[in-house]
Amino acid sequence: MLARRWIYPLPLRCTPEHRAHKFGTWCGINKDGRVGTVLNLKLDQGAQRGHPLHLSSRGKVPTAFLSQHDLDWEQWNSYNKFANQFSELDNTGDFNFFYGDCKNGQYKIIDSLRQTHDVLTNNESQDDSSYMVVSNDVYRYQGEETWPKVQLAKKNLRKLIEDNVNEDQDSFISKCFQVASTSPGLDWQSEELLKSSDVTKQSIFVPPLKFPPDLNLGTTTHAGFYGTRSQIVLLVSKDRQKVTFVERVLHNSDEQVSQRSPDHPAEQLKFQFDLN
Repeated sequence: MLARRWIYPLPLRCTPEHRAHKFGTWCGINKDGRVGTVLNLKLDQGAQRGHPLHLSSRGKVPTAFLSQHDLDWEQWNSYNKFANQFSELDNTGDFNFFYGDCKNGQYKIIDSLRQTHDVLTNNESQDDSSYMVVSNDVYRYQGEETWPKVQLAKKNLRKLIEDNVNEDQDSFISKCFQVASTSPGLDWQSEELLKSSDVTKQSIFVPPLKFPPDLNLGTTTHAGFYGTRSQIVLLVSKDRQKVTFVERVLHNSDEQVSQRSPDHPAEQLKFQFDLN
């Protein structure tokens, strides 16, 4: 997920939660301007939290936040405070959760390591703290080593913002999807690549790939393909009053896998609404 204070292009890898509690991505925004997106967190074996017998669905985390009425941000703006409001948080699989209030410009990231990160604390286009990328890696601050795709995403996001200040909305949305579809020059047919989980660290967009069944990445189709199934661009206007939500479903069946691409999605959905 990529973000600046008023733009949220989200490249999503969506997998069915009933297959494995380890995988799955959810994104949502409500009419009060609260936004949340949760991703699975890829940790080394030693850092993974112990999973209880009855693991709570990761999708409940954004739902718990977005479904509240008259929410007091001060009661939710850290891992411990969130856990006090949502008792299942400690029983959720490894996750990264970006959430906040678009109208007031307040955002946090919490994760299953019980960390809380301050993000998007500046709105100056020349300041790195006004840009953010969250992925399946632990959130890293400026200067800390992170995955190649995170570095590439942040670079491309900043260029997108700086080069398109006066762009019309439809053109800007198209360029957001281009950022979300960035793919390095990898040999997608390489057996070595298909046997490695490093692809999740290298590329923002992953075409449908047939991985060996013993490589537990999580799959987006019943036939066992892994890749980017859906992309979302969520725009919040500069005055923080209007939301535009666009989703491209790249493919939604095994038969479509070879026929679809970011430029030729199976479906595109668009919603616009005013915030309360």
